[in-house]
Amino acid sequence: MDRFIKRTLDIIFALVALVIFGPLIFLMTLIIMVTDFGPIFFRQARLGRDGKPFRIWKFRSMKVNAPDIRNTDGSAFSGDDDPRVTKIGKFMRKTSIDELPQFFNVLVGDMSLVGPRPDQVDQLQYYSDEEKEKLRVKPGITGLAQISGRNSISWEQRKKLDVEYVRGRNTKKDIQILVRTVPYVLLRRDVNATVPTVDFFYPYEGYPGITKWKAEKAFTAGEFVSKLDWDSGELGMPCGRVQVRPVSSAEEASAQATEAILDASRQGIQHLSVRIDVRNEILVGAYEQAGFERMDTITTFSKELGISAKSDDARLADRSDCHAVAEIARTAFTEDRFHRDSMISKDVADNLHATWGRNSVLGQAADATVVGVVDGDVAGFVTCKLHPDLEQTLGLRLGTIVLVATASQHQGKGLAKKMVQSAEAWFVEQGCTLVDVGTQGANIAALKLYQDLGYVEVAKSVSLRAFIVS
Repeated sequence: MDRFIKRTLDIIFALVALVIFGPLIFLMTLIIMVTDFGPIFFRQARLGRDGKPFRIWKFRSMKVNAPDIRNTDGSAFSGDDDPRVTKIGKFMRKTSIDELPQFFNVLVGDMSLVGPRPDQVDQLQYYSDEEKEKLRVKPGITGLAQISGRNSISWEQRKKLDVEYVRGRNTKKDIQILVRTVPYVLLRRDVNATVPTVDFFYPYEGYPGITKWKAEKAFTAGEFVSKLDWDSGELGMPCGRVQVRPVSSAEEASAQATEAILDASRQGIQHLSVRIDVRNEILVGAYEQAGFERMDTITTFSKELGISAKSDDARLADRSDCHAVAEIARTAFTEDRFHRDSMISKDVADNLHATWGRNSVLGQAADATVVGVVDGDVAGFVTCKLHPDLEQTLGLRLGTIVLVATASQHQGKGLAKKMVQSAEAWFVEQGCTLVDVGTQGANIAALKLYQDLGYVEVAKSVSLRAFIVS
C-alpha cells in the first residue's frame, strides 16, 4: 500500500514540477544550444533499486570537449576554477537547475522524489552488506542525506544516512524531507561545501579475516620518498617511490603530494612512482593535481587457502629454468605501468621484466617460482612472495602471487590455472592461510581466472608517475 501511495505521489508531484519548471527547462535548453553546441542532456549509468543500472538525466554542464581539456602537465582540473564547466553550467550547478531533468526519471519509474541519491555503478563494489540496504528502494532526487549536510558530509556518512532512511521510511517522513529540501535549494546550503574529513583506506583493509584496526596497525610509513636502486639501474635514470601517508582532509592530501615532488627533487630523483587505493579519491586527485600521471589500475584479489592440489604440469623452478622464464617474461607483459610509461622505451620495459623473472628464479625477487611444463619445456611461470614481517600484526600468514605469465603459444589452454593452483599448494606448505594477487584491470583473462579459482576482489589501486626535471 505504501509503495502504491509513494508511486502515486511521485507521478503527481513530478507532473506538477514539470509544469511549474517547464518554462525554465525550455529556457535552459535554448541557452545550452546557443552557447555551447552539443548534447543538451548528460546521461550516466547509476545504481537503481536492487542494484539494477539506469540512465540518470541532467542538463549538460561541461563543455563538449571536456575530456581533452587538461592542465599543461596533463593532469585533470578540479575545484571551482575548472575550465571544463561552461558559464551556464556553473550557474546550473550552484542552483541545482541541472538536476531538473530527473523529474523525467521519476515519471518513467527509475527514480522517486525521495530516496537515497544514486551512486555510480562501479561504486557498488565498495558497499558493505549493510550499505547495500539502500538499494532496496528507488533512488531519489532528494533524501535524508541531502537535508543533513548535502556536500558537507563524507560519502561514508551519506551512505549511513541512506540506510537510516530505508529502515524508517514512510509517507510522513518523505513529505518532511521534501519540505526541508526547499530551503537547501533556495538558499544553496552546503552546495559548494568541502568535506571536512577524509576516510583513509589502508593496504590489506577488507581482506578476509583482516580488520581495519589490524590493517592500520600493519601500515608502516617508512621513508616518505625512497630511492629505488634496482629500478634506477634497469631504467637508466634515478627512480624513487612515495609511501603515502594517511590524510584527513583535502588540504593535507594536496600538501602531501607537493611535498613528495619537492622531496624527490632534493634527492635527485627523476622518475617518481606511487600506488594509491582508488577509494582514497581525494589523495589520488591531489597527486594528479601535483603533476602525477596515471599509468595503470590494479585489481587485487584474495583467497582463503584450504587444501590445494599440485598439478603434474607444474613444478618448482630451479636455476636451469632462468633463461626460459626470462624469455617468457620479456614478451608476456605489455599493459603494465612500465610499458605504458612514455618515458620508458619498450626494449627497456621488456628487459626489465626479463631480469625480474630471472631474479625470481634465483630467489632474489621471490621466495619461490612455479613453472608450467608442456612436453618437457617451460611454458609459463608464477612467482611467490611471503610476508613474515606482517604475520604477527595481521594475525595470519599472508602470501602474494607477484607475477603470472604464460608463453603466447600456450595461452588459453588452462596452464595458468594449473600453475596458480600449484602455487597455492606451495603457500599452504609454508603455513599461509591467505593469498593475494593483483592484475591490470584491463586483463580480462586474468580477472576471469581468479574469479573461477574462488578469489574475491578486495581492492583497486592506481599507479601514478611523475617525471621530475631538475
